[in-house]
Amino acid sequence: LIIIVKDGNIYIDKSVSNLTGIFVAQSTISNKGYIYDCASGFAAIANNQLYDNCGKQLTVNGSFMANKVVLNRTGNASNDKLSSSLRRAAASENNTNTNATEIFNYGPAFWINTALPITGSAGTTSAGYDSIINLPPIL
Repeated sequence: LIIIVKDGNIYIDKSVSNLTGIFVAQSTISNKGYIYDCASGFAAIANNQLYDNCGKQLTVNGSFMANKVVLNRTGNASNDKLSSSLRRAAASENNTNTNATEIFNYGPAFWINTALPITGSAGTTSAGYDSIINLPPIL
């Protein structure tokens, strides 16, 4: 699944716990081209309401591409509002046992056989790739 939003934002409802696909928000307009991972309808949750509303962990099997990605998940939906946070992370954690509130599982398989349209600066659109290379990060 590939979702491309032009001159708009992507709002992910606060109740969503799993997404699979590639999510793209493109825009040259101010305050557009954003992805909000904790929203209600077409609005982000207010900052003073995050702990009460954004406690569910989000797992994304794919990727986000945007001018700005706003990761507002706060942790476990329990009485202990800090039960899932990076400050409680341990070296032995993995993607099935983690304190992270947002988990991104991404690999080159998402690009194979995918013709994601790419819009150039002149407004031209091309599709497809000449090669796919998976490299380790440079630290």
